[in-house]
Amino acid sequence: GAELDTSRCFMGQARFAQLLDLLPPGMTIVGIDEYSALVIEPEVEMCRVMGRSGVTLLRDGQERHFTKGQTFPIGKLGPFRRPEPQADLPAVVWKGALAAQTEAQDIAAPEPPMEVLVLVEKREAARARRDWATADTLREQIVAQGWQVADTPGGPQLALIPTNGRKST
Repeated sequence: GAELDTSRCFMGQARFAQLLDLLPPGMTIVGIDEYSALVIEPEVEMCRVMGRSGVTLLRDGQERHFTKGQTFPIGKLGPFRRPEPQADLPAVVWKGALAAQTEAQDIAAPEPPMEVLVLVEKREAARARRDWATADTLREQIVAQGWQVADTPGGPQLALIPTNGRKST
């Protein structure tokens, strides 16, 4: 934003090349453009570029640029393996995660009302027809009912939108 001074951040290509030469082979450099984000989703082993511009990956002399909305396999960042919770996490962290999971399961998530489920079904049908305008309108109606819909490989997932202490209508 305007409050950030990035005028002294540029190091130049010559110094950048010197830094690259110091890295061991196989290292990946991730460049994220201004007003952009790289969302890493380990559960589906994918990365997604969001925002106005893009993300650049440098690895072994190869440069790849991904623009907003594009996805790519997490392996493009380098070798990936799912962590083994009990082996890769300190015991205190693992115990805390288990306790948090148990606590979350104890809090019953509210079930969406039938009218929201019907809107989700209609939205899925519109998406299947590639009728994006109708799908967007239906998403807005779902949000107006207080629910957020997330499109996942396994189908739409609903979550109650937090009200932050406001009374819902």
